[in-house]
Amino acid sequence: MDVAAEEADVVLGVLLSSYVPEEPKSPADLVLQSYYVAAHELLAVRLARARERLEERLLVIHPRVEGIGVLGFDRAEEAMAAGRRAAKPWLGRLRKILSR
Repeated sequence: MDVAAEEADVVLGVLLSSYVPEEPKSPADLVLQSYYVAAHELLAVRLARARERLEERLLVIHPRVEGIGVLGFDRAEEAMAAGRRAAKPWLGRLRKILSR
């Protein structure tokens, strides 16, 4: 992404992760929760760095897809609708950037 981002007019990211803390029910849940916390923090740092470097060229949409897992194919329509809702506010800005 770094090389492409330097040359791109716009970088569009889709943030699908969502950390919803739950009470761990087993040691495995605790380990998994620790992983999600660390991954979420790392993502926040990397996103902040990308925003510093790319400024207004970075557009990140965040569809609300909590509860839809990576294997939730039966909920694809719901996920796509969430993506459309999340992208809609960015369309004007995206058009402006691309029209330069």
